Amino acid sequence: MRKLFKTTGSVLLSIIAIPISQIIAQLGTIVIPIIVYFTRKIFFGIQMPTNLSLTLQDNKIFQVYYIIFNNLLSLFLLFLIIKFLSKYIFHRDVIKDFYKKKIKIIYFIIPIFMCLTAYIIYFLFVDGKFVLNKINTFNFFISFLDMVLGTAIVAPIIEETIFRGIVANVIEENYGLGLSFICSSFIFGAVHILNGELSFLSIVMLLVSGFEMGALLFIVKKTFNSLNASIIVHGGYNFLSSIILISNKNSKDWPLLYKIRTSNLLITGGDYGVSVSIVSLLIIVVTIFFLFMESKNKNMNNSLKT
Repeated sequence: MRKLFKTTGSVLLSIIAIPISQIIAQLGTIVIPIIVYFTRKIFFGIQMPTNLSLTLQDNKIFQVYYIIFNNLLSLFLLFLIIKFLSKYIFHRDVIKDFYKKKIKIIYFIIPIFMCLTAYIIYFLFVDGKFVLNKINTFNFFISFLDMVLGTAIVAPIIEETIFRGIVANVIEENYGLGLSFICSSFIFGAVHILNGELSFLSIVMLLVSGFEMGALLFIVKKTFNSLNASIIVHGGYNFLSSIILISNKNSKDWPLLYKIRTSNLLITGGDYGVSVSIVSLLIIVVTIFFLFMESKNKNMNNSLKT
């Protein structure tokens, strides 16, 4: 029972580190421009805007600054929290040697295969049409910057460090590889439910998809014995799957849309999009199969060498 409480506590503390770092980062990101405005008023007599919040939202420089600074600060704070937990809770460096493995080309091939396969299936077998949306250049720049820095770089580093790094390792050390695989994958899927308001069916689809993706990334990390591998696969998938928006709804935020002519939730993915569709789920399963084969061949080669 003591081991269960200790493991559960360690897992919860690791997961909670994510929203804590994000909340502090958001506060810090907003406080800095407020301090700047106050400094201008005190030392230079420049009056503050009547509605500072609205002024900042409409300020293009602030929008760029917010995306860059908020993402980088949240990443920095997360690693500070992990260092604190390592010293005072885990009593060891829980992320030591995580990022020391060499980067291999296969890490990039996996997300390319997954996303390219999904695009081909939708373009060839799902009725739809390409739509070029006319959007504001700056709005597109902001969306692209947020997608690259936040979705494709910072989020994968944070999530892989916590879920495939700390959470999976803590559970494996106490209860073995099998339970670590199941629990860390399920937790990964469950956490994504907090991203927004979803219907019941969309929640179920998100849980299944999140579990599968968590399982895939767990296997990637174990197959190549590198957190770099799961980070690159995760980030590459997030980036490549966002290049062409596939939806049955119009979009004002992205220039290139493949608008599908169906309302079938298994195809559209519902509230969370095609990343949780049956097409994506099947592609993840196929990728997991190939990774198992790769791992099996790797083990056989190692046995022959010994």
